[in-house]
Amino acid sequence: MNFLRRRQMGNCDSRELAEQTKTNKKINTELATAKKDDENVIKLLLLGAGESGKSTVLKQMRIIHNSGFSQEESMTKRNVVCANTVQAMGALVEGMRSLRIDFSNRLCNAHEKMIRETLSENTEYNPFTDEMFTALTDLWADKGVQSAYEKRELFYLHDSAKYFFESLKRINEKDYIPSETDILHIRVPTMGVIEVKFNMKGKVFRVFDVGGQRSQRKKWIHCFDDAKALIYYFVNTSVILFLNKIDLFQEKIVTKKRSLAIAFEAFS
Repeated sequence: MNFLRRRQMGNCDSRELAEQTKTNKKINTELATAKKDDENVIKLLLLGAGESGKSTVLKQMRIIHNSGFSQEESMTKRNVVCANTVQAMGALVEGMRSLRIDFSNRLCNAHEKMIRETLSENTEYNPFTDEMFTALTDLWADKGVQSAYEKRELFYLHDSAKYFFESLKRINEKDYIPSETDILHIRVPTMGVIEVKFNMKGKVFRVFDVGGQRSQRKKWIHCFDDAKALIYYFVNTSVILFLNKIDLFQEKIVTKKRSLAIAFEAFS
């Protein structure tokens, strides 16, 4: 009886061991596959101060290396184009007032009032009303506004303001669909994390654009995990680079495996 019990227990142990071995083999296979997949994924983190142009770089990557923007997506950007244009004019006339510059065309005083009221109401801008289109056109043509624009370094004005002002007629067309160039010029603050994924030379690139404002940092700090490289984008900013552990760096570059010649053939 004991012999039979031991035999049954032995059979159970053998079956359990075989099952565990099978499960373990499956897990190891899955881990090996996952590791191989991970090796083919290049994770890049795009960093920089707010409004330095990071989102524009990411959109360019999407246009160049991916399928760009569909017509449906482009249509959703129309309201942003119109909003950016009105907001830019609001900032321009505000800067004009701070510089004590007057309009050359008296009608522009009424146009300015309408711009201010529209911005304060936070209404939809797409499409422009006839009154809004006339206001934007007259304001941009005004000598006082042009004088303020020439002094734009003295107040905040988005870089794309002139581009949109000079495209007013096209933007106001009934069947207007934002072009890729239009989409590159729009400004929408990055809130949270935006990812663009594309394939190149057998590798999968995952590029993350994160909010540049300090208040957004908690939302993207986890993106540092497993990042292969950081792309730091900045405009008109001095950079002080501190390199510590210089002894370890020197040790690495004198060995063949770590030679800088891998990246720079002229290095010796």
